[in-house]
Amino acid sequence: MPTFQKIRDAFSPKDKERFLIVTVSAHENEAMLFSFGEEKKLVLQRIWRAPTLEKLFPKYALPVAHAHTILALHPELSFTATIPASQVREDKNVPVTFSEVDNFVGQAIGKVFTEVRKDASHALTTQEFDAILIDSRIVRCAVDNKELLDPAGALGRTLHVAIELTFTARPTYERVRFLFDREKFFFTETGKASLHVLQRFSSSPVGVLLLDAPQSFLLGYHAPKPFFAMHYGAIPWADTSFLETIAIRWGVPPVAQYELYDSYIRKELSLPILEELETAFLARAKGLFHAVRTSRLQGKIYVLSRTLFPFALPRKEGKCTFVAPSLRHVCEDLGFRVEPFEWRMEEGELFVRLAPFFDFYYDKSESALGRGLRRRLHWLGALSLRE
Repeated sequence: MPTFQKIRDAFSPKDKERFLIVTVSAHENEAMLFSFGEEKKLVLQRIWRAPTLEKLFPKYALPVAHAHTILALHPELSFTATIPASQVREDKNVPVTFSEVDNFVGQAIGKVFTEVRKDASHALTTQEFDAILIDSRIVRCAVDNKELLDPAGALGRTLHVAIELTFTARPTYERVRFLFDREKFFFTETGKASLHVLQRFSSSPVGVLLLDAPQSFLLGYHAPKPFFAMHYGAIPWADTSFLETIAIRWGVPPVAQYELYDSYIRKELSLPILEELETAFLARAKGLFHAVRTSRLQGKIYVLSRTLFPFALPRKEGKCTFVAPSLRHVCEDLGFRVEPFEWRMEEGELFVRLAPFFDFYYDKSESALGRGLRRRLHWLGALSLRE
């Protein structure tokens, strides 16, 4: 009986938190279900994919009751603008109040909302009235350059905030809006989630290079604290380019391409072939490196890819240094444990998949200030839907 009791307790829903990450792109939709118990070890339960959300969740019925649902849009389906703003206060010896910050944030957004929405419609290649505000967050708040989760009660002369507004096109919103009705729900974007998480481990602005197909994305912060402004751009370069290089040079089928690429990564090929492939890969990556060097970013650029990067990291390119993210550091900071081999993934791929979950845990939007922002912007989102 004691043994049976232990087994039953180990699988009892009340002892585990379950998370469902729904990743939506233009070409594929993926759901990843995992859980953790008191020991905080992340355990994968299931991954499944479908070309549409209707096929991913028949009749929009989600498979897990009481699970936290995290919706992560691919960067190609969203546009995020960071609005930095500052205000000089009349009396630095008077404590900051919630209403003071709330009014300041509202005024800052009101001044730029129409312009930002135009930028979003251009980036999303849609009409302005079809650019829907889908998320808003205060990502930074400071008084006299001292960052605070909630500035209410602080003393100081200058108030700073950085606000993120995320838009998507109306057709995308209509696809995913049923998820917003979930009781335990969190929204993010895959590239932005990784950037939020990795920025916590650096005192200077960092960037993220999200390698994907048919195009990649570069995003990051490019100004000193607390005035972080976000760079956000697509790069016409696919993470399948290295496999295509192998296919062109040797004319081998897809399975053999993966095998050769894996052998190159593990340095299991002869030296002449390794050197030949390295030269070919460098030539293929020339456009990618140029796009990063000529961006407004500098410093650390974290390379995120579901396939292993063929170049040794760290790697210097102009004012930027390509580095690999550390899944272990993030897990240790949050108190979680995860074993990539149990998930049958390389560490880099697992980081990309779990970044929305980490973003959920680090998120500050449930502070009093964050909730106030959501209430203030609710009418803007509702207005964009009625147009």
